[in-house]
Amino acid sequence: SFLLVCVTTSTGAHWLVPAKQMRVVFTSTIAGAVVGLPAMIVLAGLMGGQGGALGLAIGEILVTAIQFAAVLRLIRAKAPEDKVEGLTP
Repeated sequence: SFLLVCVTTSTGAHWLVPAKQMRVVFTSTIAGAVVGLPAMIVLAGLMGGQGGALGLAIGEILVTAIQFAAVLRLIRAKAPEDKVEGLTP
């Protein structure tokens, strides 16, 4: 889960915030907390510390998925069309 925290921190700070997509960062953070916190509580009760870590990882997987989807949309929106400069069909 530490790797995922590093990835989402980077995608948020280096891709989404400069692209003025703060709402995506906020939404992904809230979604991760809403899913991750109950998962940590339940899984920690069932499995101890390993369950708590698994719950954290589940929340971070959700944050990562939401942010990656937003980054892919940004990349696709700014990708040049399939044209070769100077050639017209």
